[in-house]
Amino acid sequence: MVNKGRRVRERGQSLVEMALAFPILLLLLAAIVDAGRAIDAYISITNAVREGARYGAKYPTRVETIKIRVANEANGTGTNITRVDLTPDHVTVSYPNGSMRGGNPIRVTVEYDFPLFFGGIVGMPTLHLRQSAEMVIMTGP
Repeated sequence: MVNKGRRVRERGQSLVEMALAFPILLLLLAAIVDAGRAIDAYISITNAVREGARYGAKYPTRVETIKIRVANEANGTGTNITRVDLTPDHVTVSYPNGSMRGGNPIRVTVEYDFPLFFGGIVGMPTLHLRQSAEMVIMTGP
């Protein structure tokens, strides 16, 4: 008789353990999903700044076109997972040596606040992503 009563209590214990562990597992799953989306967005932004620096190395005086090309490259990656909404305002074009002459570098930088799905749960609704690429200017102005 003692064994039957003990067995009933153990089944209830499993249910309580599952009820305590399930929210933690869901939070971990949400964090993994957001991390994957953020990595995908970072890769898109990395490719976009490289494209902008490559274009800027050939046409260093076309600053607005460089910014538009970077935004179009980041937004048009074809993945619907991340949905990067980059605008030319997020893009900075600079010349570290202060000159647009051939042989000097051009740097293209993107700063973007990536919105997280579940970041509000932990008090971090966005993730600040920053990436830059630098290439040597091939021609003079």
